[in-house]
Amino acid sequence: MLPLYPILSAVLTIFFVVVVTVLGERFGTRVGGLVGTIPSLLLVALLFIGLSSGVQRASGSAVIVILEMAANITFLTVFLLVLDRGLLVSMVAGLSVWALFTLGILYCGGFGLLGNIALYAVVLAADLRILEKISISSPPVRMKYTPKELLFRGLFGGVMIGLAVYLAHIGGPVIGGIFSVFPVLFISTMVIYTLKHPIDIPRSMGKSMTMGSLNVISYSAVASLSFPIVGAWAGTLLSVIASVLTAFLLLRITSRLNVK
Repeated sequence: MLPLYPILSAVLTIFFVVVVTVLGERFGTRVGGLVGTIPSLLLVALLFIGLSSGVQRASGSAVIVILEMAANITFLTVFLLVLDRGLLVSMVAGLSVWALFTLGILYCGGFGLLGNIALYAVVLAADLRILEKISISSPPVRMKYTPKELLFRGLFGGVMIGLAVYLAHIGGPVIGGIFSVFPVLFISTMVIYTLKHPIDIPRSMGKSMTMGSLNVISYSAVASLSFPIVGAWAGTLLSVIASVLTAFLLLRITSRLNVK
């Protein structure tokens, strides 16, 4: 069954890429970033890890995902900070920091559900403080994606998720959790926005996606608790509901408080 996983994840990735694209075009980066970070690849990865390796292993991977999201948003922060030096420099710098952070996760193995949430919260607060001069909102932008671009992003995401499920079999929940949230969407979105728009657009989108990472945290937290109790399918449904509600609350709060 493993060969089916990357195919399904690729299809879902293409769907979510289109959704994020339309949101960014029509409603601006605040909506695109906060809503577009509702997890799609993670949904597939944890579901099939649960079905193929057991709900306990999926639960363990979900706990690690929370810590790995701290690495992902740190990638975004570093990327945005040095973006004025060029796309290549930004990508190398961001991924270098991500790799170091991830190596630390592999070494320590995480700090449990509450400990990982606490560390993520500290990293999120620090990243948002660093990015405080960047607005999460930009006017609606026009973006057109060719079928080749959409297919590449979908296939790339599919390979990552297929690899995550396989590594969960041979390497345990820590490695499975790390690869479940490899920053495919962050990387591809930042590259395309940087190539097609002025620098303030990818910076706004990046900050919005940093805040939107809370959608992934709520998904992972609910998955880690619900999978062992109600199973992979029902746990996935509960996790999706939690993530969507988080995105809705983020939109309401940032709009009402006029968060920049």
